[in-house]
Amino acid sequence: MFLVVEPVCAATISDLQKQQEEIERQKQEAEQKKKQEQQRLNEASGKVNNIQGNVDAVGAEIEEVDNELVEVLASIDMIQEELAAKEEAIEETTAEYEAARATEQAQYDAMKVRIKYLYEKGDTTYLQLLFESHSIGEAINKTEYFEKLYDYDRKLLEEYQQARQEVEALKEQLENEKDSPAADLMFGGGVESLEANANLFTPYHAEGSDSILPQYRSADGLWTPFSALPLVLIYNPKLLSAQDLTSWADLLKPELRGRIAFADPAVSGSSYTALVTMLEALHLDTDEGLQAFALNLEGRQLSASGDVLSAVAAGESWVGITLEETASRRIAAGEQLAMVYPADGTSCVSDGSAIVAGARHPDNARLFADFTVSRDVQSLMQEQFCRRSVRSDIVPTAALPVLDTIPQVTYDLSWASTHRDSLLMSWEFYLGSEAEK
Repeated sequence: MFLVVEPVCAATISDLQKQQEEIERQKQEAEQKKKQEQQRLNEASGKVNNIQGNVDAVGAEIEEVDNELVEVLASIDMIQEELAAKEEAIEETTAEYEAARATEQAQYDAMKVRIKYLYEKGDTTYLQLLFESHSIGEAINKTEYFEKLYDYDRKLLEEYQQARQEVEALKEQLENEKDSPAADLMFGGGVESLEANANLFTPYHAEGSDSILPQYRSADGLWTPFSALPLVLIYNPKLLSAQDLTSWADLLKPELRGRIAFADPAVSGSSYTALVTMLEALHLDTDEGLQAFALNLEGRQLSASGDVLSAVAAGESWVGITLEETASRRIAAGEQLAMVYPADGTSCVSDGSAIVAGARHPDNARLFADFTVSRDVQSLMQEQFCRRSVRSDIVPTAALPVLDTIPQVTYDLSWASTHRDSLLMSWEFYLGSEAEK
């Protein structure tokens, strides 16, 4: 008999080795994935612990509202820019159309922009006034004055005539756009600007309106207030002492001529409020007060409100006019600024929101208005953003002086709204006259 021993197939051993190597590779990959997943687990656990700590500290509901508020307030500027961009066509068209329609009467009211006289009577108006002079000296002075005035009027007349030519096209554009607005709600800015453009908004009484302080309520619900914003004076303590700036009257002193930072009131709601407040505090006639202030500005103004604080902090200007909220935040951030509540009285006008007429999402707009005056939002706004609540059931922050202790003028919101166009036209005239000197 023969015993036959068959050798183990080499191919089988090789296959086993390959399988073993593959298993080893898979094992290594599994271990690596395990390490990665463990790391992710550790990171997730850390995040959970942090979140849990926050939840334990402030509570889930407050944390949610806080996050929402921070997001809303942090994006206010972006929202306003977006809304402004979306509303630009309608607002510009409306402004130009209404300005063209009201030009003649508004210029009578302003008394200084006299396009109507030039348009109706020609140049004889100046001759008549010149012949009324009582002396040669008076006539010479009037002649020099009329020369500048005539050039100014002629320029305005040309602009007026151009606007009149464009008004029909603008009107048609406005009619096409007003039925399909791009935005649902306007948020930000002094409420007098909302009042001045009442035709663009639809009234709504927000939930919780009964808790709003009476002085900040809209009688017809045209707008919903957000925060109370006293006006303040600011100065650079390296350039000026506290004794040198105590009131609105100080802004008219010759020592501060050319050293005042002030934003364009046609663009900045706080600057427009400041003009009206100053006139009331100093008991000045509109033309008298505007001319005196324009003189001390030397015909110069800044393009935006934020530029006021930057100019004073940088030493480019000595003093400026801004809002309490803005000044407080910049001072807290360590900038070279000091804040003064005018001894002759300031104003405390609210900003707010208004629902656009014909809004495509009116329910969302109303919900947002409700959100802005809710108790949670108002509390957090006051605690974290140096803004004063408009609600009667919220205790004022200790970080700011009690409002009743700050001297205040009687700010006529109705007058400020209805006279906005004529006041701004007068301001443009006086500022332009000083700039040409």
